Amino acid sequence: MRNRLALLLILTLAAVASAAGRITINVNSQPIKEVLKEVKAQSGINLIYITSDIPDRKITLHLEDATLKECLDAILKDTRVTYSVKDNNIILRREAVLSPKRVISGFVREEESGEAAIGAIVRDANSGAFTTSNSNGFYSLPVTSSEADINVTLTGYTPISIRLDSLKLDNRLDITLTPSGKLDEVIIVGDKNSELTFESPVIGNLSMNRYSITSTPTLFGESDIIKSLQFQPGVIPGVEGFSGLQVHGGSDDQNMYLLDNVPLYQVNHLAGMLSSFNTDAINNVDFYKSSFPSRYDGRLSSIIDIRTRDGNLTRRQGSWKIGLTSGSFNIEGPIIKNRMTYTISVRRSWFDLLSIPGIAIYNAAINENKSKIVSRYAFTDFNAKTTYHFNDRSRLHLMVYYGNDFFKGGTKRKHRHDKDLEESSDISTLDWGSFIVSANWNHVYTPQLFGEISMSFSRYNSMLKRKMKYKNTFLNDLISSTTSKIHNRIDDYSLRVNYDWQLTHSHHLNFGVNYTYHVFIPYLTEFIRKVNHNTNTSTTLQYSSHPHEMNLYIDDEWHINRHWAILAGVSLSSWINPGNKDYLKLNPRVSAMYRPIPSLCVKASFTQLSQYNHQLRETALSLPTDMWIPIAGDFKPQKSRKASIGAYYNINNRYMLSMEAYYKRMYNLIDYRDDYYYYPSNTIIYEKLTVGDGKVRGIDMSVRKTFGNITGHISYSMLWNERRFEKKNNGQKFPSAYDNRHKANIVANWRINDRWEINAGWTIMSGNRITLPTKSYNPLPGTNEITGSWENETIDYITSINNYRLPAYHRLDIGANLHVKGVNGKEGVWNFSLYNAYCNMNVIAIRKRMHAPGKGAVYEKLRMIPLIPSVSYTLKF
Repeated sequence: MRNRLALLLILTLAAVASAAGRITINVNSQPIKEVLKEVKAQSGINLIYITSDIPDRKITLHLEDATLKECLDAILKDTRVTYSVKDNNIILRREAVLSPKRVISGFVREEESGEAAIGAIVRDANSGAFTTSNSNGFYSLPVTSSEADINVTLTGYTPISIRLDSLKLDNRLDITLTPSGKLDEVIIVGDKNSELTFESPVIGNLSMNRYSITSTPTLFGESDIIKSLQFQPGVIPGVEGFSGLQVHGGSDDQNMYLLDNVPLYQVNHLAGMLSSFNTDAINNVDFYKSSFPSRYDGRLSSIIDIRTRDGNLTRRQGSWKIGLTSGSFNIEGPIIKNRMTYTISVRRSWFDLLSIPGIAIYNAAINENKSKIVSRYAFTDFNAKTTYHFNDRSRLHLMVYYGNDFFKGGTKRKHRHDKDLEESSDISTLDWGSFIVSANWNHVYTPQLFGEISMSFSRYNSMLKRKMKYKNTFLNDLISSTTSKIHNRIDDYSLRVNYDWQLTHSHHLNFGVNYTYHVFIPYLTEFIRKVNHNTNTSTTLQYSSHPHEMNLYIDDEWHINRHWAILAGVSLSSWINPGNKDYLKLNPRVSAMYRPIPSLCVKASFTQLSQYNHQLRETALSLPTDMWIPIAGDFKPQKSRKASIGAYYNINNRYMLSMEAYYKRMYNLIDYRDDYYYYPSNTIIYEKLTVGDGKVRGIDMSVRKTFGNITGHISYSMLWNERRFEKKNNGQKFPSAYDNRHKANIVANWRINDRWEINAGWTIMSGNRITLPTKSYNPLPGTNEITGSWENETIDYITSINNYRLPAYHRLDIGANLHVKGVNGKEGVWNFSLYNAYCNMNVIAIRKRMHAPGKGAVYEKLRMIPLIPSVSYTLKF
C-alpha cells in the first residue's frame, strides 16, 4: 500500500512539474522560507504550509533546470518537513517526532570572570525551542533532531551562534559570553526584557544587571537598586529622596527582598535615602510586580530577587570608589584557579567625619554653661562570598552579609558655681542592621534536572537607647543615671530546596519546599537606674513569638505551540504558631500568553498570595523603630487576589509598546486604630490595631527603545488605591496615602562613545495624601494667656483620613559617566550627577505652626530636598 502511495505521489509530482516547467535556484545563505517563495514564483504552484513548521535556517543552493521534486527535496533536506499533493497544491508539514529526545545542557558564563550569566536566552533556531539560564547560569534545552543551531543572547553581551551536528542523547555545552563593551561598535543589539516579554507568560517582570543599575542617575553618587526601580511604571517612590517602594498600591512591607534567596526585613540606610545593597556585589536582579511564579510567596505586592557575584575564576580584579559621602572597595579572584573563588565588597559612609568640624566649631563658639550638641551618623555594609566548584556538575556557595547603621545625638551641659560643678547629659543612640550567613549547594543531577539546597541564618536587630546622666559635686558628689533600651529583633533559620526540571523543550517544571523557623521579639525594654552605688534594673518582654512557616510549590511552564504558552502553579503555605491559631493556605497562580504574530502578544494572569508578618509604621518614613510583628490572636494572614492583563507590540526590534491593566483586592490588612495613642505604653501591641481591606486598580503603559546607542523608556501609570478599616475613619473607606492617581517617567541613556555615557530621568506624579483638620478651635478661651503655654492651644476636628492631596511632585535627575585611564593604565570612571537638577523644592508634608496665644494656627508646606550635586571616582584594577 505504501509503495502504491509513493508511486502515486511521484507520478503526481511529475505531472505537476511537467506542467510547471523547470526551475533554476541560485541562492547564498538565504532563509528557507524565502527560497520557497522563489520556487512558488517560478513554478506557479501553490505551496501551503504553516510558518512555524518551516525552520529558521539559511541554506545555500544552486540548481539548474531542475524539477519541482528535485527542488523540494534539496530545500527540505534534513528539516523533518514532508510534502504532499492535493488539488494542484503542495502541502508542507513538519513530520511527527519519532526520534529519541536529545538534551543540550550546560552553564552560561562571562568570558573574563567565569561568573554565571543569569537569564541568557538559549534558543535552537531549527525547532524554535528555547530556555533561559537560571540564577546559577545553568540551562537545559531538549531538542528533537540530531542537529541544532544554538543562538545565545543576553543584554550587554555579544550574541553568539553555535552549530551542533550528530547530537547524542545527552550533550554538554558550556557557553561563554563576551561583554559587548569590548567591541568598537557601541550600538546595543539586544534587550533581554524584550525577549522574555515575548517568550514568557509572566506579566510585569523586569531583569537588571549591575550595568543597567549604574546607568540610572544617582543620589550622593551612589547607584541604587531601589532608586532604579522607582522609575518603573506602577511603582511609587513614597516620600521624596527615600528608598520606598509602593508597588501597585501596596505598602513597603509587602515587598520581599531576597539576597541570594534569603529574605531581608530592613533594606535602607540613612532612614531610607539609600538602600543597603552595594551595586559592586550584585550580579543580577529580578523584579516581579504583577504575576508571580509559585516559588515566591509571603508578600503581597512585589518580589525583588537579588543575586550576588560569585567571583572571578581566572584572575584577581577589583575596584575602589570614593564619593562625597561614602567610599567602597571590591575585590574578587581565584583561591584555586578555575575551581574556587572569592569576592569581598565593603562600603562605608563618612557623614560622621564630615560633621566633626562643624560640630566642633559650633560647640567652641557657645558659652561654657550652655548645652553642647553631640551628633554622629555612619553606615556600613559588607558582602563576602566564596564558591567552590567540585566538578562541572556541582558547586558550593558560602555567603555572608552585614549591614549596620549607627546614629548618636543629644546634648551635654556643664555649669560651674564657685568651686562646685554640675554636669548633665542626655544622649540617645539608635543602632540597627541585618546579618546573614548562608550555604548553598547546587547540583546537575541529569542534563534536564537541576537542584539547589540552601541553609541560612539571618538576624534583623534595632536598639533605641537613651542615657541621662547627672553629676553634682555640691550635693555630696551625687551621681545618677537613667538608661532605657528598646529592642526589636527577628531571627530566621531557613532551609530551601528547589528543583528545575526541563521535561521537554516545551515543558519546564519548577518545584520545591521552603521552611523557616522565626523568632520575633518586637518589643523588649530594659530600664537601669543608678544612684551612686545603688542600681535598680527591670526588663519587660511585652511579646515574643516562635512560628514555623513552610511553603510547598510547583510550577509548570508549557509552551503549547508557537502561539500559546501557559504558566500554572500552586503554592501551599502553612503557618504554625505555638499558642496561637495555625493556618494552611492554598494559593493558585496562572498566566497565559497568546502570540498571534511574532511581534505581538497578549497575556493574562491571576495570582493569589498570603503574608504572615507585617510592619507597623507610625510615620510615612521607613524607620528602624517600626516593628515587624507576626499574625496572632484574632488577626488572620493578609491575602491578595490580583488579575492582570497585558498587550505588547515590538516594532522592528527597536521599540516595544506595552499596556498592562490590573485589579487587586487585599484582605486582613493591619494598621493602628485611630485612638491607639491613648493606650498606655505597656499595652499589648495587638490591642492597638485594627483590621481592614484594600482595593487597587490601575493601568501601566510604556514605550521602550531597546536598540541603538540611545535607549530608554517613556511610561505612564494611572492608579486608584483605597482602604477601609473597622476602627479607622469611622469604618468608612478612604484613599491610601499613596493614592497617586497619575505618574509619568522619562528615562534616557545615551552612550556617546567608549568614554562618555549620559543618563537622565524625569518623573512627575500626583502628590501623596495626608490628613488635615477641617476645623481647629480653642476649647477654653483665655487658658493660654494664663498658663503662658502655646501647646495644645487648639483641638482639631478631622472629617476623614487622607483628605488632602499634596501638590504634584516632579523632579529631573541627570548623570554622566566618564571612562578614563587611571593609575598604571587601569580604567577609571568619573561619575557626575545632579539630583533634582532644576531644584524644584517638592512639598513632602504640611506642618502646623502656632501663632501668638489666642490667634490660632497656620499650616505651612514643608519642603526638604534641593538640588544635590555629587561626584565620585572609581578605579578598576
